[in-house]
Amino acid sequence: MKNTPNNQEKESLGELINRAAYCISHDLNQRMRQLGLDMTVWPILQYLWQQDGLPQARISELIGRPEYSTSRAVDRLEASGLVARRHDPCNRRVRLIFLTDAGRASQASLAPLAEGTNEKVMGQLARDEQEQLMSLLRKIIGVL
Repeated sequence: MKNTPNNQEKESLGELINRAAYCISHDLNQRMRQLGLDMTVWPILQYLWQQDGLPQARISELIGRPEYSTSRAVDRLEASGLVARRHDPCNRRVRLIFLTDAGRASQASLAPLAEGTNEKVMGQLARDEQEQLMSLLRKIIGVL
């Protein structure tokens, strides 16, 4: 939907943020599909690249998804050879998710895809607009 004087007044903050997030996710998803992955695995990989061996339930909390959704995404990552599940030696009910060598190496090919999407979006804004946008989004997130 294009912005016109009539519909700009009716747009809510939530709607605009949701549409922007969808557009960004869609662009990254298209890029990731070229490598046989999809957007649902991206946040999982991001957290594992920062801290390998996280419990699957903790990953769900971090990415804000139900555990069944995270489990399915981890299934796809496991089938792709990017992660392996292991039982926690202290609690066999807990499944820890570890990157494989291929999973660690995937950062070199996947991170530039996300950077490309970010550059595509942020490149439309002046430097001060970029900083203001990021600051305002952090402020909104901090309130909620």
